Amino acid sequence: MILSKPAASEILCATAIATTANMITVPANRWYTASVTICATSTGNVTANPAVTWTPGDGTSGPGVTIILARCTVGSTSGNGSNNTSTNRILVFGGALGGTLSYAVNSAPTSSVTINGFLL
Repeated sequence: MILSKPAASEILCATAIATTANMITVPANRWYTASVTICATSTGNVTANPAVTWTPGDGTSGPGVTIILARCTVGSTSGNGSNNTSTNRILVFGGALGGTLSYAVNSAPTSSVTINGFLL
């Protein structure tokens, strides 16, 4: 339950299309909650796993290690294309040095990610 609304400057959103990128930086000593949606397609004989990863500034962050928080797996065989979409809710803590949410396409020929959330 949220007891107060975030300030406009605390609403952090980002999107990327078919690229690997740093998406959102969570400041030190702040919580960040968000919805992450990943869409991907695959063609040929390829399995792709585009993903959003949390990289903490130090061990006081939560999670305190680099970890995949959201992933979308899509595969195709015999040259037939396929697609998939996944939506996940995430919560991270910036710890003493903050942290970064990043996106990697991981072999997906076409993919996109949208992260919509706010600082607590």
